[in-house]
Amino acid sequence: MAVLFHFFFELVRVGVLSLLYGFIIWFLVTKALKLTSIKKRFLVPSLFVILFIWRFSYWRDNGLGDFGRVPLSSNYVVEIIDWSWVRIKKNGESVNNRSDFQDIEELYFEKGILYAQLRKGYLILNSSNDKIHHPINKEKFMSLGGDLNKLRTPDRFHSGYWGWGLLFF
Repeated sequence: MAVLFHFFFELVRVGVLSLLYGFIIWFLVTKALKLTSIKKRFLVPSLFVILFIWRFSYWRDNGLGDFGRVPLSSNYVVEIIDWSWVRIKKNGESVNNRSDFQDIEELYFEKGILYAQLRKGYLILNSSNDKIHHPINKEKFMSLGGDLNKLRTPDRFHSGYWGWGLLFF
């Protein structure tokens, strides 16, 4: 049900944005550039299709309903289910199927490196060179650049990555 509500919200959001952006583009082109060949009736539906496709592209898809996504690089993505269960995927395949770092409780992403606190230890994943340190203790985590004060719950990690600008883009 949450997915259906969110999908409906996205249709309305994309429709409003296409109207708003279409009017701005039409106004700039017709008034500032003095071109009259652009028609609003073709511009707004075209923008709607473009924005809807962009909404579900790899770099913009933030999930629907109680499913969240955060792209880390062109290979890695963090998927959050029910805003608490975290799965890391590399090229569509789950990285954390192993039981020794399956329970991610808090995480943050900085300079291409994902830092996570597991139920039993810590994890550091460098998304650029595929180097994974796990499970490591608190001292090793901090010596490798981890900061315990930056760790956030999965729902705060997702909302901190996407932010409020997500409504307008």
